[in-house]
Amino acid sequence: MNKSLIVFLIIFLIAAGTINVFAKANEVNSKEFDLNQAISRVLQENAEVKEAEQSLEKAKIENKISEINNLREQSNYSELEAEYNLKSSKKNYLDSRNETIKETINQYSNVYLDKLNMTVLKKVMEAEKMLYEQYKSQNKLGEVTNIDLLEQFNNYQDAKFDYETAEDQYLQSLKQLKLTLALDLENNISVERLSVPEILKIGEKEALSKALNNNLEIKLGKISNQLKKIDQARSKITDSKLNKNIDNLEIEISNYNLKALINQNKISAQDSYYSYQQAAKNMKLKKETYQESKNQFQLMKEKHQLGMSTKTDLLQYEANMLEAEYNYKSSISELYLAEQSLKEELFMDTGVFDYEN
Repeated sequence: MNKSLIVFLIIFLIAAGTINVFAKANEVNSKEFDLNQAISRVLQENAEVKEAEQSLEKAKIENKISEINNLREQSNYSELEAEYNLKSSKKNYLDSRNETIKETINQYSNVYLDKLNMTVLKKVMEAEKMLYEQYKSQNKLGEVTNIDLLEQFNNYQDAKFDYETAEDQYLQSLKQLKLTLALDLENNISVERLSVPEILKIGEKEALSKALNNNLEIKLGKISNQLKKIDQARSKITDSKLNKNIDNLEIEISNYNLKALINQNKISAQDSYYSYQQAAKNMKLKKETYQESKNQFQLMKEKHQLGMSTKTDLLQYEANMLEAEYNYKSSISELYLAEQSLKEELFMDTGVFDYEN
């Protein structure tokens, strides 16, 4: 191979690598995330989730080794112990994963809502400023007192401060989300959507049944009871009467603990189901209120075009509409969290939400 060809190949490989790096950089630097994409990225990048995931994989391998060894030893105790360790690792993984998902939902929603709140307060500030300018003109004509003018100036200053505070809060929320997504703070990301999730179609009876049948804590409690019974059977051979009495009491305590755990999970699952249903109803009501405020704003726009209302009136109606939108979007965020909590209780797949078309 001649030197010119080698040089050409080297230059080509460097250029290709550079283009690839720039392409990836541009992909991240101007990225728009929906909630599912944000959750997916966080689960890939979060160190605690990855650690719990690796621990689960380790437990699976150890369980396989235990199964192989148990073929020779035929030990029911070892089999139960391995199953307990595996389910315990799975529970730790799911707990870490679900906590991370909830935190991501909160942070994603905060960015969206803080930005919307900033828009609301900007309109309020503009309305208060316009009203202050109107008062200044009226004050010159003697139609508004100096006290009223000063009061309106203070209203405008308060609105300005609220807007600037909201802007700072939005920038802080955005930084937090970037860090959670494992992105550099210089990266530009966009959170433009808080889509309406599809309502889960599940009845209360089915939800409670899933919660009890799938609950890992209950399964761990049952395995723990079985292990204690085997320990008790073994100890009968050598232990004194007093030690045997202690073993019997430990079994009874363990049984009561299991019953209490089952009851607690029933209550928790029922509460999560109720909270989810209420969140869905609340979102529906907030959506209706938002739609009505949009209609009112549209009517005010038409009046303003006909000269039947002031620019200040129009800005106030727009601010009311944006506030109703904020409340509606906030209820969507609450519904996401309620759905996540319910899915956790039922041990359903979490972290992926279906959106309404």
